[in-house]
Amino acid sequence: MAHSHQVYVQLSADTSQWLLFIVEEMMGVEVSQTMSPTQKGQRMTGIGTGIPTSIPPPHQDPVSSSKRIRGPPCFHLADSPSSLLPWISEAPVRRVSVLYGEEDMNIDDFNDSDRQEEMDPPYQGLQAASLAASGVNSTQPYALFLKKLDLFALERFRATINRSIIKLEKERPTFISTSMSASRTVYQVLHHAGKPAQFSTDYGPHLATLWTAVNYQSERFTFHDVQIAMLKSEHMLAITAAWTWLDVDIPSMSYWLLQYPEKAKEQTAWLRSLLKDVQAQLLLPRERRQPLQSSKYFVLQENREYTIKHNNHLPLQRNGSSMHDLLVKFTREALLLWLKFPSGQGQLQAGFIRTLLQHFHNPDVLLLPGMHDVFCRVRGSLLPASTVRGSRLGLNSLDDFNSPELAVMKNISERLEVFRAQWRQLEGGGHILPAHVRGSDHFMEALQAAADKLAGYLRELIPLLTPPLPARLSPLQHKVRGNPDFLLPFRQHAPEVQNAFSDKGMLHSTRVNEPGVIASLWLLRGIFYRTRFSSEHPDSLFFRDYNHWQETYKRICADPQIAAFNQDKDRYFCNARAYGQATTRSTENAQAYFEGEPAWLEMFKFKEPGWRMPYIEAYRFTQRVQRGHKILPQLGPLTGMLIAADLVYAGKVAMPSAEEMGEMVYLLDRGASTCLRFFRLLDRSSDKESVIFVFTSLYNKVYSSFTEAERSTMTFDPIMFEHSLCKYQRCVES
Repeated sequence: MAHSHQVYVQLSADTSQWLLFIVEEMMGVEVSQTMSPTQKGQRMTGIGTGIPTSIPPPHQDPVSSSKRIRGPPCFHLADSPSSLLPWISEAPVRRVSVLYGEEDMNIDDFNDSDRQEEMDPPYQGLQAASLAASGVNSTQPYALFLKKLDLFALERFRATINRSIIKLEKERPTFISTSMSASRTVYQVLHHAGKPAQFSTDYGPHLATLWTAVNYQSERFTFHDVQIAMLKSEHMLAITAAWTWLDVDIPSMSYWLLQYPEKAKEQTAWLRSLLKDVQAQLLLPRERRQPLQSSKYFVLQENREYTIKHNNHLPLQRNGSSMHDLLVKFTREALLLWLKFPSGQGQLQAGFIRTLLQHFHNPDVLLLPGMHDVFCRVRGSLLPASTVRGSRLGLNSLDDFNSPELAVMKNISERLEVFRAQWRQLEGGGHILPAHVRGSDHFMEALQAAADKLAGYLRELIPLLTPPLPARLSPLQHKVRGNPDFLLPFRQHAPEVQNAFSDKGMLHSTRVNEPGVIASLWLLRGIFYRTRFSSEHPDSLFFRDYNHWQETYKRICADPQIAAFNQDKDRYFCNARAYGQATTRSTENAQAYFEGEPAWLEMFKFKEPGWRMPYIEAYRFTQRVQRGHKILPQLGPLTGMLIAADLVYAGKVAMPSAEEMGEMVYLLDRGASTCLRFFRLLDRSSDKESVIFVFTSLYNKVYSSFTEAERSTMTFDPIMFEHSLCKYQRCVES
């Protein structure tokens, strides 16, 4: 005698049944209702499959349908939601209730207490939800969820995507020029707001470009919403895939192996072995059963044991379907324990997603706003404690596979693909598009195009180095001239670098070997580069020792106005955004720099006069760690590379080759790498050899674009070229 719980739900003839099938399939609950003969013929067919008769299965059963044995499952989860096939057609051949304790056996074989012991904990929770749903209440528990899937909601979502597509197409040139400056524009407006600087002549131009920046950012919000929705979609599909494997694919394959053991293949040998072992243990008296060891079937981090806790009363037909049901049940129990499936609502969530995909035949439905929220609270959304009796579910169109809702959903998927493609093109491959295949025609064309653009960019800025200046500056020249320490690609011609090499600077040829030089350079790069102190006191950047620095600091802070300004994070001496991204800077690090100087000088102690340290070695010195702490605090990789470059021009470090500089680009993965990805010559998966090859090839092409006189004017070398790649990213929109 079969035992099952029944929930009688009175539905109108035109009301969809799809949500109720979740209850039936996940809980073994039968939904009885008044149907016309036509509706009964349209009822979902196949036990547990949920596949309409009008939709053919993806494969033919190896035996006739009258035997109710389906073929091996064929569950596939694609890489992206948009390419996911309707895999939900695979299902177990027995009622799902078999998996949760509803066994087909004689009622006299065991008493109620035994049956209660055999129930799985997940089934108890689902049964409780079922019983709670059997009360009478006039509310509609699915109303909020169904609003997300009606025709109006779908049309509204499609309209949002269409508006963005049209806007991106219309404003593409503007957005391309804005993409790399939008965040900086917003920052400049916010950074100077409420300060005296907001009344300067520079603040107005920031406001003029703000509106384009915020317009661009508002479009990015929509794009990021889609990206986040895709991550949530993958989250839902992954959980669904896991539970479908346990509750659909494994039972289906198990019944197949039990029915046709001779057709077992090597891939499923472990499952066949597990079924045999379960059967052998089940036939033994309860006190003689031994635990099944997971290590026999899987390679897990730790071995786990499972003991069958079933009484000795087995179905009378030991080789019949009832015995197979028990074997599948306990096999599933073992896998549930060994693979650490969590308790909770995972089974109901998986059933919800399978049913949703079955009706829409399109996984992009999971991208709709609010879908993930329903998934996370699926028990409260679909099986609340109120009722399902008397509810009108109202999603009647989903029974019609040519419904307007499904047509709109298909169009949404097509528009989403257009939308994502637009953003891939808009962002120029810097973060999304893969690099061209090295050596291909596209790669060589991209390499030459990048060389031409970089050469044109540098050539346009050369007049800034050869006074008199042009009578009328171009927008790019005007922008770079306004902030040369931050934007000028010719590093040795930036004002603060020139100050360091002046006759009062620490790197002047007459002073470069004196005590305090290297510590003063670390101070400049690590503390007060691009600050009021360095610009207002260019002749006070060399300090003989730590006491000299302290005296200078106290003397300058004696000025009341400077002291008041400096109270906020030592900002007269420190600029957290000296190199673009915010970092922590503090004058308290000065002492550590002077204490680290002897270790640097020791490396030159026994060398020949004029010996130059290898570039990579000089860089690594700045990154040394002792007892878990950096010897030179706050000198990160970028600052360390700049210091090594400064010492090249000071005559203490060897000039790196283009290959060595390419290796540095790979190690740092900062502005230069971003620029090369912008040109689609590299991507984030590129290895060191590829980065070196691309950097060297591009360097050689740009090098040959200029005359010797032009290269001399720019101080063109591998260091300057790497520097120019970083600056190009900041200036290209001009």
